[in-house]
Amino acid sequence: MMETASTPPNVQELKVTTVRHEQALSVTLEGDLVHSSLGRLKDELDVENDLQGCKYLILNLHTVNYLDSAGMAVLIRIARQGRKNGYRMFVCGVSIHYQKLFRLVGLTEHVMIYPDEYAVMQRLAVLEGEQ
Repeated sequence: MMETASTPPNVQELKVTTVRHEQALSVTLEGDLVHSSLGRLKDELDVENDLQGCKYLILNLHTVNYLDSAGMAVLIRIARQGRKNGYRMFVCGVSIHYQKLFRLVGLTEHVMIYPDEYAVMQRLAVLEGEQ
């Protein structure tokens, strides 16, 4: 796995907020998604149980300030798990810098990137209308 940069000196604590929609679970991450915050992410987000009955997982990274290789690995793991468990993953609020990294590490093979959660919800409305 590739290092995205050195860990910043003042790591901001990761906050996880989930909102359940009819067919989707929206997860907003705030702070730094780094190795030291992964335990907190696991404690607050149990993808297996939280996604019961959902077809879609939306990760809003708009307020993620820093992402290291461990954080990237977790995102890849969640996306691959989604493919295996039958939910689709969407990511929004990703800076141009991290969008390039997502493409570089192959994450875009597993997730669709949108500018904001509103755009994702519009896409989900279209997907639900097609079924």
